[in-house]
Amino acid sequence: MSSPENDLQVPKSVQILRPWTKGPHTPIWWNFINPSEEDLEFASDKFGISKSTLLDCLLPVHLPQFVRSDVWSQVLLRCYESSGQRQSTVQDITRKFVIFWGDTYLITISRKPVSFLQVVLERICNEGERRLADATSRKGSATLCETIETYVAFLSSGVLETFEGGLDEIEKSLDVFEVEAVKREVQSPQSLQRLHEFKKKVTILRRTLWRTAAVLDATLSEINMRKSSRWRQVCERAHRLHFYSEELENAVLHVMNFQLSISNLYIAQSSQRTNEVMRTLTLFSVIFLPLTLIAGVYGMNFEYMPELRHPYGYFGTLLIMGLIAVSLLLWFQHKGFTSLGLKKKM
Repeated sequence: MSSPENDLQVPKSVQILRPWTKGPHTPIWWNFINPSEEDLEFASDKFGISKSTLLDCLLPVHLPQFVRSDVWSQVLLRCYESSGQRQSTVQDITRKFVIFWGDTYLITISRKPVSFLQVVLERICNEGERRLADATSRKGSATLCETIETYVAFLSSGVLETFEGGLDEIEKSLDVFEVEAVKREVQSPQSLQRLHEFKKKVTILRRTLWRTAAVLDATLSEINMRKSSRWRQVCERAHRLHFYSEELENAVLHVMNFQLSISNLYIAQSSQRTNEVMRTLTLFSVIFLPLTLIAGVYGMNFEYMPELRHPYGYFGTLLIMGLIAVSLLLWFQHKGFTSLGLKKKM
């Protein structure tokens, strides 16, 4: 393969990276950002990858996967991308990041510049310097393969780091929701709707991380560095983030149930106060019902009503009405229909 610096046909959208240049055998990293069909045709001719496979990298519908051929390997990952737009599908909250590699080269393809690329370059230069120097001090294509696979491990770790930041952000938002739920008696529909959106988002992230962990496990079983501690750490991190997303999904459900429980408790308390008012009104109605009957009887315009002529008829009627009211009130208290009777039962 000719030197890329002297190749006049290199597209302008391609970045040629060499994070580590020590040693006689160093891989070349080709970073394609929003490539055109002509750029992918150049990559197809130069690296022997079919054009249809490269064009598939630009489609937004693929989920994480690992593909291995006789001359190249591919890892398709999705990195988390936070945005204020609609976040209801995996394409809304994640972005494709594709990695191809062979014996002497590494290719990365993305539609937009990824935020973690510079961090990965610094880690390769700083943290991986000693091990990469040991790997490149030996001759042969196997040394280049080990170095390239180390680059892939760093890139995979950078992809996982985007999910870690997104999950931490969701956890902080859930803490805010839980504090607000305690302060408010009635939960607003907007709050429950936002929680539902959080649940949908966390579910998408959990499924994406589950597939990402499976893809990285499959990659680890196929590469030459299957005993590498770096790759084992990447796979363990993927599984850890998957478990983290499961915990957050359960936490979202817990906060939703918590808010609904508080709303139900407030409604139950309001219903209890309403029932107490209705019970008081009912007791007054029952007490005054016989008194109203007596008043209605003596209010009729009959000519012969002996009690009307009796000297103590008025006071006797009032006494009877008072005895009836007191008797009913004592009976209600004995049965526990009044607040005093309820306290005695408790």
